[in-house]
Amino acid sequence: CGVPFLIEAAKSPADALRSLNHRLRVAANAVRDVNKRAVLLILIDAADNAVAASRLLSGDCFVQPLWSLWDDLPTNCYLLMTSRSHRQTELISPPNTARYELLGFTEEASAEHLRKLFPGATERSCSAFHSRTAYNPRVQSYLLDNARRCDPLPGWFQVMRRVQLTPFAIFQDLISSAMQGASEKTRQHLCDLACLIRPVPV
Repeated sequence: CGVPFLIEAAKSPADALRSLNHRLRVAANAVRDVNKRAVLLILIDAADNAVAASRLLSGDCFVQPLWSLWDDLPTNCYLLMTSRSHRQTELISPPNTARYELLGFTEEASAEHLRKLFPGATERSCSAFHSRTAYNPRVQSYLLDNARRCDPLPGWFQVMRRVQLTPFAIFQDLISSAMQGASEKTRQHLCDLACLIRPVPV
């Protein structure tokens, strides 16, 4: 990274894990000194993507080695990884790992979500909003965020008209919105980025 005098690179993956373990202990003790009930949480979001990327690039992945710290973590230190349900086995987590499946909003939560913007929404509208968005918080948030930019009545019709958008359609809509009024040079840059392999090596 250009600053070897500040950050010394580990000589091996094992050294890197030992260094991480030491830093976690120091950090865990620091937060405990401030508040005895405080915890240190290491969160790896979409860890399955990292595993897939390492397989694609025929490289090593940091996910599995992190589990080796499991039994040696301070008592107030936790490791949390998120993954798509059908890929969680690829993380090769220890057998005693606690698993929590995110099932999306309940019908009551969807109704509360909708009524934050439209307090007068009927039970029937809330039920339709819940089922047509497949109780997906991301889809619901996208629709409501867009509706906030409109007057209440047009915003309401926009939500109910677009309520069955899938995440793919949402991303398509976001790209189309971003490209409106974009210069030809900007469009070319986007095309170049789209052609790069994923993940992009840095």
